[in-house]
Formats: sequence, structure tokens, C-alpha cells
Amino acid sequence: MTLRLLMPQDIPAAAKLERLCFSVPWSEETLAAEAAHPFALCVAAREDGGALVGYGGIRVFFDTAELTTIATAPDYRRLGAGEAMLRELMLQAARRGAARMVLEVREGNEAARGLYAKLGFSAIGRRKGYYRKPTEDALVMEATL
Repeated sequence: MTLRLLMPQDIPAAAKLERLCFSVPWSEETLAAEAAHPFALCVAAREDGGALVGYGGIRVFFDTAELTTIATAPDYRRLGAGEAMLRELMLQAARRGAARMVLEVREGNEAARGLYAKLGFSAIGRRKGYYRKPTEDALVMEATL
């Protein structure tokens, strides 16, 4: 697996992955706008054959980075792709001056919560009814970079 910046030509594959991973997926237009945002950095994980297996993004504002999205293809989960992307995003956030990273995660997403905890995130709050389809609370998590 290799990591690189998410490129415009990756957007259709990222949108397809978005539809596989999320009940309320971002559109191609939203993904493209996020990748082009001046405060954003988006990475792509590709298998050796070139297929997109994951992507993730952050926005950095002053001393805080926000994980805006991260997704891994179902067949590549628990194989290190998500961890590699998140570690890279944390490194890049720190290089851009962020001292901490925050994110929201579905309360019931035990796999993601486990990954975040492994990388030093802890819950600092809750957003009631934040997610739809199904409605679920979000845990707000934070890590020091």
C-alpha cells in the first residue's frame, strides 16, 4: 500500500468508497471541494495495483486540526490502511502547526473508536443525535500531536 495526496482523478473512486462506507455519503462535488480547500489536506491509500483503498482528510486552523473524513474499503479494514492514513494526517497536521487533532465518531463505531484510542485520542464530549440513518450520538475525541 502507498500513501499520497488525494488527486482530482481520485474523486470518482473516493465517492464510490464514500457510498460503501457511510449512510449519508458526501457527493463527488463535496469531496472535490474538500480536497481543494485551502486549509485542507487529503490523502489517498492505494494498493500496489493502483486501486484506491482509502482516503482521509483534515483541516488545520491555527493550533487545531480537525479530521473531516476517513474511509477504508471494507476488504482492507484491519490491515493497517486506516492507521497509516491517520498517522500521516496527524504528522502533516503537526507540520502545519497543529498541537491537537479533534474528530467526531459514531458512538457505536467500536472499530474506529479502537483505532482512535490506539493513536492517543480520548473522548472529550458528545453531540446528541449528530448522525442520521440511523440517528446516533457522536463522540468528540481529541489527541495531542
